[in-house]
Amino acid sequence: MPLKCRFLTLLKGINLIEDKQNHEASENEDHHHGGIEPHVWNSPANVLILANNIYKALCKLDKKNSDYYAKRLQNLNQEIRSTDEEIKELLKNSQKAFIIYHPALSYFARDYGLKQLSIEEKGKEPTPAHLKNIIQECEKEKIQTIFVQKEFDGRNAELIATETRTKLVHINPLSYNWKKEMINIAKALKNE
Repeated sequence: MPLKCRFLTLLKGINLIEDKQNHEASENEDHHHGGIEPHVWNSPANVLILANNIYKALCKLDKKNSDYYAKRLQNLNQEIRSTDEEIKELLKNSQKAFIIYHPALSYFARDYGLKQLSIEEKGKEPTPAHLKNIIQECEKEKIQTIFVQKEFDGRNAELIATETRTKLVHINPLSYNWKKEMINIAKALKNE
């Protein structure tokens, strides 16, 4: 007997960023239309929207427990808002630009007025010319932090960090403890 699955979009209401990084094509590649930056959860503003969309979906599927879901949503929204406030406080006198291996903090950067520079190029290892440009941009922007995720090879990030005397910070944007990870990212950008 086939399973009946419902597919729900949780992105309704989120101001999506076009994923130029991984969807630009060379002359020999297929061009991807309509690609979006997928890391929407790395923004407290987006997480508020996601939580509300999940709440609405759960209430449609399970009306009898809608009061329970409403209470849980209220608690979650309070935690998300407090995370956002803490991040804003940490970023008051922070660096305005950072480097990251894989561009997973696009929404975070947009929401907090930061500039994200990516080492990865269109989903691939960077070319020597791109590495040179990143090093020059790092010096120009006075970048002090390079983020690298555990899923990716950090050698190029280490090379840039050594060349520019920049601190290398390991992050996990997929962490189960979302709040802690968002706060740690903001702390890493805080000017000491």
